Amino acid sequence: DQFHETVIGSPQGGVISPLLANIYLNHFDWSMKELGFAVVRYADDAVILCKTKEAAGAAYEAAKSILEEELHLRMHPEKTKIVHFDEGFRFLGFDFWKGYLLLPETKVKKYKDKIRKITRRQQGNNLDEMIKQLNEVVRGFGNYFGIGNVKKKFLALDKWTRMRVRAFIRKKKSTVSNSLLPNKLLEEVGMVFLTNLLTTRF
Repeated sequence: DQFHETVIGSPQGGVISPLLANIYLNHFDWSMKELGFAVVRYADDAVILCKTKEAAGAAYEAAKSILEEELHLRMHPEKTKIVHFDEGFRFLGFDFWKGYLLLPETKVKKYKDKIRKITRRQQGNNLDEMIKQLNEVVRGFGNYFGIGNVKKKFLALDKWTRMRVRAFIRKKKSTVSNSLLPNKLLEEVGMVFLTNLLTTRF
């Protein structure tokens, strides 16, 4: 690998990068507000809320002008589009669709991949260490996505994760016999469940 010194920009993932982005994009926020547009922005991801398609078109052109001509930035050609709320759109990891805040399957897959890695029966960790690592992932995922309409998916993921943990404890493949280890036992060893982190009822 080769390292090349850079004289412009900030590193992706650097702790100061979000702060610098907010400082630089502050002009965009205020300019859009002065034009009468409602903007919800987190770092470099933004949603502009409009009541009509015509207003959305005007917002698109205004945002493009401010970002490209005044701030010398470029809007992503594929991610930047005008959609009706009923069509749905993705923002900050959630799928917004009609009146719902949904959990995308891509996020579920990534979550399961992490759980599989932690709960492999062949790994050297003992139960306490495995539960500690597992709970870190569960809490992070649950605290973030728990505000959405995710109860059914959380229930299914908890059931699947318990199956993985039971198999780890018994050092056997996941089978029906693993259900002989009750949920109460898993709670006693300190396992955290996604459904305990829900902030909505649905």
